[in-house]
Amino acid sequence: MATINQLKKQLETSTKRVAQYESRIKMYSERLIKALEKATKKLGFTISINNYKELPNIGQHWDLYFSISNAIDYKAENEKDLERELKTRESLKAQIAQIERDLNDKKPLENALRSAMADFRTVWFEKMIDWYDNHYNHLRSILGANLNRRERAKAARDYFETRHRWNEYRKVKAYLTGVIKSCNEVILDDANQMDKPAYLVKVREDLEEVWEMGIVKLADKCRKYGLNEGKIKASNPNVTEKGFEVLLTDGGPRVIDARVIWAAEYSVYVSPHTRYIVTKREQ
Repeated sequence: MATINQLKKQLETSTKRVAQYESRIKMYSERLIKALEKATKKLGFTISINNYKELPNIGQHWDLYFSISNAIDYKAENEKDLERELKTRESLKAQIAQIERDLNDKKPLENALRSAMADFRTVWFEKMIDWYDNHYNHLRSILGANLNRRERAKAARDYFETRHRWNEYRKVKAYLTGVIKSCNEVILDDANQMDKPAYLVKVREDLEEVWEMGIVKLADKCRKYGLNEGKIKASNPNVTEKGFEVLLTDGGPRVIDARVIWAAEYSVYVSPHTRYIVTKREQ
């Protein structure tokens, strides 16, 4: 299921398409008017969309006919595309509105977590940006080696394909396929497809989305304990070496201990991610 940020990007793209179709419709409408006026002036009587099809029979005026016909056809095509895109845009708006309503329904708990996790959010973003910066530098440093290794693997694969039967060398084929796939993961990574400023801008946008998804995930885990969200309170927020923890209460006889734990934080290839652990304890 698409996230609200993904849907908003799709809506932005759809809105641009609507504007493009409207612009094209206007352009072909103007071309149609000019083509009709030209035919009218040349023949000395009114040519309209009702009688233009007779032009080939009136002194073989195919050039006038096609200028009018093409304008009508392209105008109709873009009107059809516009109608479809308007439906798409309305559907995206409806999906976004529904998600926002759902978020508003769950707002008290998410807001309590966002507020309690403000300091951890700062630490988390700094740590993640630092990791992606190092990741970019590392993948750039091994790009050349992976390009060379992939080409050698492709050459070996081509050699076997032209001189041998693969069913006799299945292990060789599996190995070469694995080498090419591994090299492609490095070569095709965004770090090797974008310059660093653009890469880090994309990373920040993605991290904003990941953070919000994490808030929703943590809140959903907390909801399993039937919290009264109208009375929710977050206390003792604490940023730790392993992550973050906070206590949630709602006036009931138990406390919900919500924790976020770092994972793969020292890996060069696997980006640091978080695990969410929620437990209950009686007061």
